[in-house]
Amino acid sequence: MSLIRVPSLALNAYAPTAVVVEMEHVESGGGGFQLVGNADRVVFESVARVRAAVGASGADFPAGSVTLNLSPASLPKEGAAYDLPIGVAALAASGRGAPLAGACYIGELRLDGNLVHCPDILPAISNAAALGFTSLVFPLASAAQAALAAEAAEAAGVQLLPARTLADAADAAGIEPLRAGQAVAPTPTPAGVEMHDIRGQAGAKRAMEIAIAGGHNALLQGPPGSGKTLLAKAAAGLLPPMTNKEMMEVTAVYRRAGKLTDEAPIITARPFVAPHSTATHVALVGGGGGGSNPIRPGACSLAHSGILFMDEFPQFSAPALDSLRQSMESGVCRVDRQKAVVEFPARFQLVAAQNLCRCGNTGNPHAACTCPPGAAAQYLRNVSGPLLDRMDVFISVAPLTPAELDEADGGEWTAEIAPRVESARTFGAERNGGRTNALLEPGEVEALAIHIEARQLRREYVERAKLTARGFHRLTRVARTIADLEAAPTIMPDHVDEAITFRERVER
Repeated sequence: MSLIRVPSLALNAYAPTAVVVEMEHVESGGGGFQLVGNADRVVFESVARVRAAVGASGADFPAGSVTLNLSPASLPKEGAAYDLPIGVAALAASGRGAPLAGACYIGELRLDGNLVHCPDILPAISNAAALGFTSLVFPLASAAQAALAAEAAEAAGVQLLPARTLADAADAAGIEPLRAGQAVAPTPTPAGVEMHDIRGQAGAKRAMEIAIAGGHNALLQGPPGSGKTLLAKAAAGLLPPMTNKEMMEVTAVYRRAGKLTDEAPIITARPFVAPHSTATHVALVGGGGGGSNPIRPGACSLAHSGILFMDEFPQFSAPALDSLRQSMESGVCRVDRQKAVVEFPARFQLVAAQNLCRCGNTGNPHAACTCPPGAAAQYLRNVSGPLLDRMDVFISVAPLTPAELDEADGGEWTAEIAPRVESARTFGAERNGGRTNALLEPGEVEALAIHIEARQLRREYVERAKLTARGFHRLTRVARTIADLEAAPTIMPDHVDEAITFRERVER
């Protein structure tokens, strides 16, 4: 009798959890094959896949009595990722290879012995490190995704061993480890609209450039057809490329949401997520978890490291809008359910657009508002004061007349503005430890270098506008971004003066 143990990972668990595949083989027994350990149908079907894959590897599936246990028995086992550890155990029982010490195995097998891409590779790497494994054997088809986490895995002391076939995995000691530095090249975020194609609106374009450069939340407001949505979509093209760490985090979120495909297994461009105004707070922050349904991320997390664009801002429900506030401050969405508490990353940049009344003509120099008295305030009631206090840049977008549209110049192209944004982010990141200005803590904001006259100008405005402490800090962060666009080491009066205009526009 022989007992073989091959470690694996429970990829359906909400916390890092190890699963041990135990195979007991009695050659003289006649009991056939038995699988125990709280497994679903997919896991039971793995036996047929493993039998064929073992044969394709030039070995015979163990004869006699075989008992396969997936431990711990209390944990439900789901999915085809247990194929590989079962296959390695079967080959070891047949005298082919042995499990690598300190390694865990995940992967789905084809009948010909080849391994299939594992969409859970990123959380698997993180879990392997958390559980103290020194190696992770996984499908070679997942190497592109795994490369995103190679540096973190190396720092945690975990070797990533990509295997093409079951036979390769059974001899994992001979696999060349995936090295840090084999990074995936990011791709630019495609702009929905070219900046040059938006006629006029030079002030609004400048404001969006500042907002993107500092990662600041922005609220575009003006009459219908003035270009608010176009400006938001064009802003996506100004976002700098993602880092390897950001691609890993975003890809993991999209994997959890079930939005990855074999054709696009990695998210390499910053997300631009635009939920409909009927979206609930669950759709925004995430939810689920009832019955057998997993807890899934919402729009806030799908926009992690990118833009969450909320058009028709006041038409979202008040609970949905107020659910944004915690994520905007903490950078995570926390979903509490009876069976688990899950946190998804949600460090997004909020760009919102709104009319100022139901007819849309409040503030329109070319048309009169037809709403009854008090209707404008009623229309905007869902957008609370605390939520507005978390916006950094308020942008008034005035409509152009047909004549102005015909004569207005498109101004700079997106490709001309984007390098300035990236340079400003780089300039600020060197000071901020890799973060944008929008992420500076209050103490760090107060420590920023600011000219004495700029300090006085800021104080006078804060007292006049009765800004909260949060508003004070956000005003200073925007001024710092304006200075970064000029590579200026100190915030000067003109930087504060321009930052003030982006708060006054909503107050007039």
